Amino acid sequence: MAERSDQLSRGEESMGDTDLEELLDTPEDAAKDATGPSGGRLARIRARLGGLVSVRPQLGRIFSIRSFLLALAGSVLGAIGFGIAIPFFDSLAALGGIFTAAFVAGVFGSRRSYLEFTLAGAATAALGTVSKFMVVAVVGQGELLAIFGAGSGAIAALLGHYFGRDLRTGMTTDIEGQ
Repeated sequence: MAERSDQLSRGEESMGDTDLEELLDTPEDAAKDATGPSGGRLARIRARLGGLVSVRPQLGRIFSIRSFLLALAGSVLGAIGFGIAIPFFDSLAALGGIFTAAFVAGVFGSRRSYLEFTLAGAATAALGTVSKFMVVAVVGQGELLAIFGAGSGAIAALLGHYFGRDLRTGMTTDIEGQ
């Protein structure tokens, strides 16, 4: 056991001299750790190599699939809800629904999701525009309709999330000197 505590107390500066056999445990240690809450050999290797091996890819910091799916669901529900509530201006109402969904997520969400909401708003508006003008899309210039819909949805979602985050920052910032 003294050797094991010496291994754990070594700093990162000697990590380059450590070979793989020292990182892996003996079969007895593996059997003890398999029943324990530590997670076993793989968890200890990750902990020892902490800064050297990135477990999570860089893309996870920029784009989250879960946030995108939630943003897409919110955008679709907002567009449909506003389209039903305001029937005469359904295209503008759908953009208002996308804006509102992104705004609410910006106010109440703790994470910035600009990319997720921009893509979700673009997809929602593009599909809504193409489905509304299906005959024109099939016969003629469907690409232009999709591009226009995606652009307007992306702008609505981006502005909505920006203003929501701005309101959140304003509500949570301490007012000093007044």
